[in-house]
Amino acid sequence: MEAQSLSVPTLGVRSAVQPPLNAAARQNGKTVRSGCIASTSAAAARLRQKNSFCQSVQAFKKRVQPGRQAELPVLASGTSPSVKAVAVEPEVASLDAEDSLAAYVQARGGKRVIRKILVANNGMAAAKCIMSMRRWAFLNLGSEKALYFVAMATPEDLEANAEFVRSADDYIEVPGGKNSNNYANVNLIVNLAVREGVDAVWPGWGHASENPKLPSSLKDAGIQFIGPTAPVMSVLGDKIAANILAQTALVPSIPWSGDGLTADLNEEGTIPDEIFNKATVTSEEEALSTAEKVGFPIMIKASEGGGGKGIRKCTSIDEVITAYAQ
Repeated sequence: MEAQSLSVPTLGVRSAVQPPLNAAARQNGKTVRSGCIASTSAAAARLRQKNSFCQSVQAFKKRVQPGRQAELPVLASGTSPSVKAVAVEPEVASLDAEDSLAAYVQARGGKRVIRKILVANNGMAAAKCIMSMRRWAFLNLGSEKALYFVAMATPEDLEANAEFVRSADDYIEVPGGKNSNNYANVNLIVNLAVREGVDAVWPGWGHASENPKLPSSLKDAGIQFIGPTAPVMSVLGDKIAANILAQTALVPSIPWSGDGLTADLNEEGTIPDEIFNKATVTSEEEALSTAEKVGFPIMIKASEGGGGKGIRKCTSIDEVITAYAQ
């Protein structure tokens, strides 16, 4: 199946305030964020003092955040029983948030400081990313502000008053609808990363996270991709390439269209095209002949994608004809 490109109308830039709270997020005039209600009781105050991490994060969430709308791309290519006390290292203890991060990287022989991060995902993935990294920054650098997060948010995310949007330092509104308009749109992600001047992009899981074009395009733009390299993604993300690699490593495999094929990776770190193509079924005739060779029942599987949507079980020649067309 050939890759399809998507063209989406360019949107104008506008200013926006933090997404409004929904009705369920207000109780007796008190603002509720992340399930916590601001309170002045002595007991609650003592609890907040014990857990300085929770206190700082909740205070951070209450700040009003600027929001912007994305232009679509034109690109060619502190201690409580539940919180572990960790001493901040001497070389970063007296520095501000930005300098402490640079000192941390330098002390470990690093060459690149990643401070500003574009979160190219939504929902639970984005929320866990922001909260986990903030916790790491607090425990290791003494401040959760050492990292700066820019979130991509669709109109649907804003309408839902999504947790990850409220947790980020800033958000950019992107087109809604299917993920090829937003979180799976490589050109859009790279364009926003360049425009916002971020140091790195965190793709999470799903969406564009397994598209080798994303890390390679970001590398060309001088931006770090937080994840595997494009060659590794190409080999392990594609079902055909992954099976050939497994057979090369002598991993037992069931009969399939590339049965017995092995290969040495080329200079780009991927399976050579001539080997890859031998395992690929590209026509109905090839599907029928391969099915007879493998033996029924068989499974027809798309080489890319996930979630089981490209899987079809066939127990006869007639079913192969129907399933292959799907």
